[in-house]
Amino acid sequence: MVIPGYVKVGPYRIIIEQHEGYWNKDDIRVYGEFDERTSTINLDVDASADVMRETILHEILHVILGMYNKDDEDLVRILSPILLQVIRDNPKLTLALTT
Repeated sequence: MVIPGYVKVGPYRIIIEQHEGYWNKDDIRVYGEFDERTSTINLDVDASADVMRETILHEILHVILGMYNKDDEDLVRILSPILLQVIRDNPKLTLALTT
């Protein structure tokens, strides 16, 4: 899976960094985390491709909600897997929305 070095979210360029194992500030190993201070999504590359895809979308949702001071972990956990599934199951819709 090729992961881009950054993603644009609104006016922001969010860097995507990959790590061999990633631990958050509480020293807990996680698949990914958005660092608002550095505008970076940190990813654990040891995750499977499916988990990595969902994690990237999960962290992007944190970026979007954080822009409006509405970040909510429960909401992100609900939306990220089902939104990814909608994108995957409907390639014609995804193409129509992006062209």
